[in-house]
Amino acid sequence: MAKAFESITSKNIYPMGVSLKEGILHVCLERVGSAFGIILFDSKKNEIGKIDLTGANHIGMVYYGDYSLKGYKTVLYKIYADDKFVGDFYMKDYEGKNDFGFSLKEDEVYFAAKDTDYDWEGDANPFHPYNETNMYLMHVRGFTKHPSSKVNAKGCFGGVTEKISHLKKLGINSIEMMPVTELRQNKKTTLDPTGSLNLKPNYWGYQNAFYYCPNKSLGKKDAVTEFKDMVKALHKEGIEVILQFYFPDEVKRGEIKDILVFWRSEYHVDGFRIKGDNIPKRMINETPELKECKLIYDYIDQYEIEEDEEIKRIASYQDDYMYDMRRFLKGDEGVTDIALRHMRENPEKFGVIRFFTNYYGFTLRDLVSFDRKHNEDNGENNMDGAASNLSWNCGAEGPSRKASINKLRMKQTLNALTMLAFTQGTPLIFMGDEFGNSQKGNNNPYCQDNAVTWLNWNDLDKNKELFEETVKLFEYRKANLCIHPTKAHRMMDYISCSYPDLSYHGEEAWKADLYSYNRHVGILFAGRYTGDNDKFIYLAINMHWEKHDFALPNLPEGLCWKKKFDSDEFDRALKEDISDEGRISLAPRSVVILESMGESATDKRNVKRKKKDINA
Repeated sequence: MAKAFESITSKNIYPMGVSLKEGILHVCLERVGSAFGIILFDSKKNEIGKIDLTGANHIGMVYYGDYSLKGYKTVLYKIYADDKFVGDFYMKDYEGKNDFGFSLKEDEVYFAAKDTDYDWEGDANPFHPYNETNMYLMHVRGFTKHPSSKVNAKGCFGGVTEKISHLKKLGINSIEMMPVTELRQNKKTTLDPTGSLNLKPNYWGYQNAFYYCPNKSLGKKDAVTEFKDMVKALHKEGIEVILQFYFPDEVKRGEIKDILVFWRSEYHVDGFRIKGDNIPKRMINETPELKECKLIYDYIDQYEIEEDEEIKRIASYQDDYMYDMRRFLKGDEGVTDIALRHMRENPEKFGVIRFFTNYYGFTLRDLVSFDRKHNEDNGENNMDGAASNLSWNCGAEGPSRKASINKLRMKQTLNALTMLAFTQGTPLIFMGDEFGNSQKGNNNPYCQDNAVTWLNWNDLDKNKELFEETVKLFEYRKANLCIHPTKAHRMMDYISCSYPDLSYHGEEAWKADLYSYNRHVGILFAGRYTGDNDKFIYLAINMHWEKHDFALPNLPEGLCWKKKFDSDEFDRALKEDISDEGRISLAPRSVVILESMGESATDKRNVKRKKKDINA
C-alpha cells in the first residue's frame, strides 16, 4: 500500500532534482501549482508512496527535503502539479526507451532515481593543447548505425567504443559529439504547399532538452553506464570527449553553468562546444570546476577571457575559414592572401577550430561532387538548407563514371585535407570525410535518420587510398611541430638563423605574388624555431586550372629537397627526387609537400659539440 513519507533533517538544499543515495531520497524542485509533490513507484511501477512538497522547507519557490527510503536502489517517480503530471528538468534517467529523435511524453514517462556506484578505475582526463589536437566531429547514432559498421552496439555509445581503433589510426585525439541528451519536444514541418504537417525525427538534436539525461536510445541497454564506459575507454587511449550543447533562450543562464559542471563531474567529459544566443561566457569561464576544461564557443572576445589564464582552454568555432578556404579550393579569384591568413592564425589567448565541412552543409565528398543542394528527401521542395555552398562538382553533378572526373575529385579532396593539416589552428574532420562519405548532395539532413546520414563503412574499403593518404597527412602534421607551433608564427628571423619561421614564395623564391588573380603560393616552414635544425618543409599550393612553376628557396649547404607528397600523383608511385633542385612544376589544382634531406654544416657542428661535451 502506498504511504506518505515523512521528512528527515535536510542538510543541503542542492542538488536540484530527485536523487537517491544510501537509502536517502533527496528532493529539490521548483514549485508549480497549488498542489505539488511527487508520487513514488517501485521498479515494476507499483505505487509505493507520495510526498506532498507544499509543506516542505523552501527558499522562495524552491522546495526541498530528505526522505528515508531504505531498501531501494532504484525508485521511479512522477511530479504532480494540481491535476496533471509535469516534467522534471533535472531528471537523470527514466524508465523505458524512447524512439530516437522523438520527444518524451512528460505526462506519461516514469522518471528514475538510482543509487549506483560506477568504478572509473582511476580515470584521468587527457588535456591536449589546441595546437596538438586533432578533432573529429561525429553524430553518435550516425557513426555506427549502418549495418556495414559491423559493431555490436550499432548507433550507440558502445559502437563508438568499438571503433576506437579507427579513430586512433586516423590520429584523432579529441571527439566532438553532436547533442547526446534526451529531447523535450518534436519539430513539425510543412511538407508541401498544401500546408500538411508531418512529425519528423529531430536527428541533429538542436532543441530544448532534458540536459541532465543521456539519450536513452543511444544506449543498447543502459545509456548512463554505456556513456561512462565509452568515456573511460576513450580516455585510456588519450582521446578527449567534447560534448555539444545547444541552449535556447528559455534556459536560464545560471542553469547552463550547472549543467556543464554536472557533465564534467558526473561523466568526466573533457570539454563543451556551447551553442546558443544567450550564453553566459564570462560566468562559465570563471567557474572553478571548469578551469581545466575545454570551452568552445561560436565566437569569443579577448575581454571574455580572464587575464590570469594559465592554460589555453577556450576556443572560437567560426565558419570564416570554411567558406574562404572553399573559395580558394575551387579556384576563386582574390582569396589567396585570405586563405594564407586563415592557415597561419593562432591567437595567443584562445584556440581556433578549423574545418572544411561540418554537420551543416556538404560532406567533403559532396563538396567536390555537387554544385547545388539536393534536399528533396527533406520534404520541403528543396527550399531548406543553404543555397550557396561554395562547392564545385568537377564537371558533373553527382556520381560519375568518368575516370577523369573522379581523379579530379580525389585530388581536390586531398588538396583540402592537406591545407587543413597545414593549418596552425586546430583541424577538425567531419565523420566519414576521411573515406569519402556522401550524403547524396543533401546539405541539411536535420531529419534524415537513415542511410543519408549513417556512415557506410563499406566506403572505407572502396576509398581505402583516400583513408591511407589522410592518415599519412595527419601523421606528418603530428611529427613536425614547425607546422603547428605552440605560438603563432612571427614571419621573421627572430633567432638570427638566416630563415624566418614562416615565409611565402611564388614563381620567384622569397617573392609571393598575392594579387587577386593569383591562385598559387609556396609556404616555407623552418624547423629551427621548434628544435629541429635541419628540418625545412615547403608546401606548394596551386589551385589554378593551369600548371605553375615555383622557384625553391635555397637550403643550407648539405641539404636538398625531396618530395614527400603530391596530390597529382596519388594514383602512382611518388617521385621523391626533384629533377631541377632550384625549381618545381605543379600540375593544375594540386599541392606538393617538399622536405629537406641530408645534414647541414650547422647540424654537423652541433653534433661535434655534443660529442665533445660528452667526452669532456
